[in-house]
Amino acid sequence: MRGRIDATPGDAEGAYIAILQRLEKLIGQDFVRAVIGLIAVSRGGLRESDLQGAFKMLDLALNAADFSWLRQMLRGHLAQGDMQQWDFSHQSFRRAFYKEYKQEASHYSRVLAFLFINPKPQKTSSPSARLCTSFTTPAS
Repeated sequence: MRGRIDATPGDAEGAYIAILQRLEKLIGQDFVRAVIGLIAVSRGGLRESDLQGAFKMLDLALNAADFSWLRQMLRGHLAQGDMQQWDFSHQSFRRAFYKEYKQEASHYSRVLAFLFINPKPQKTSSPSARLCTSFTTPAS
């Protein structure tokens, strides 16, 4: 354990990359890198349903148990917002991903752009859909 602590870089971004690489060994590189990468390129985080759509485009499976385990392992670094979106608690994680994985970040950015530009029709049962459709303009 002491060796792992001594090997961890002293800067925040380096430490986040070390954490990410450790999680890739424990859970799986493609899964961890996709979840972290997709969240990193999003502006304000992603809902689990957004991740599922992106994972389908990447031909990956968003395993609920692995996603839960990843969230538990990153509990101080991942937070769920008021619209049920998962995002980083600190921007250093996002910066670290961009710095270390530029090509993957570009790829995940294109995946999310395509996903949100070409959404499949969905029921309005999600909180964000209800929120967007529940506002009316006031009568003049």
